[in-house]
Amino acid sequence: METKPLIPIPYVFDTKAHIARLRAILDSDNPRFAQHDANINAVIAMYENGYDGRKTIYLIEGKQVGSLEEALQHEAPVWIEGGIRRQVINKAMYPYDHVDKAFQLLFQCRLLTAYGGPGTIIQIPVIHDTGSNIFSLFTEDFFDMGFLLIPRYPSTGPTGILIADGSASVFDKYLVQWRLSDPGTNVGWSAWVTEETIIRPATPGSFRLTGMIHQNFFIGSGPGTALSVATGRNELPVKLACTRV
Repeated sequence: METKPLIPIPYVFDTKAHIARLRAILDSDNPRFAQHDANINAVIAMYENGYDGRKTIYLIEGKQVGSLEEALQHEAPVWIEGGIRRQVINKAMYPYDHVDKAFQLLFQCRLLTAYGGPGTIIQIPVIHDTGSNIFSLFTEDFFDMGFLLIPRYPSTGPTGILIADGSASVFDKYLVQWRLSDPGTNVGWSAWVTEETIIRPATPGSFRLTGMIHQNFFIGSGPGTALSVATGRNELPVKLACTRV
């Protein structure tokens, strides 16, 4: 018996449109991209030489580095290019009037102090589901963390986001830090994790989604309404007050 493909019509990345978007950034005076001229020119050259945007790459001052961890060792801001970003559950799996059926984690977030962040910490609920591979925050979340006070807080570049119906929208990405917070005490208990996030406006029925949390935590759910989180394979899980009706 033939198995049908998971994605009958694969998503095709529009390289020409993205190059035009990058050139427009170069021609703009947006201070959040002011330190990225060498990175953007390098990325454009890569696309023109056959790069298809599937593999995630990290650039510092126009040169590739091996990982985000390596990039963060440099004073210059990192540009993160490529990779297919998805938020496939947004409004598709949990309509706004049934969001209580999703697992909610409590995050504390802040901007990177290395990029000029003031250290202001906000606490937010975030929907966790493995259908998303990029973290999302609302515009007002960034404002509350002091984003407007740092005009040159650098973007890591624009990205297209695919959702469940196959449509895509373009958002700017930024690095933030988050940690898990205990909903009973409102005290942050995990180590800080540095991760990209997109900024999106808060619209009726929208909510924040986790991204690559599984790279740092082992998460499991069993019978009942609790979500268990462990920071390592040999550690006991920490039970969070996350409900799913």
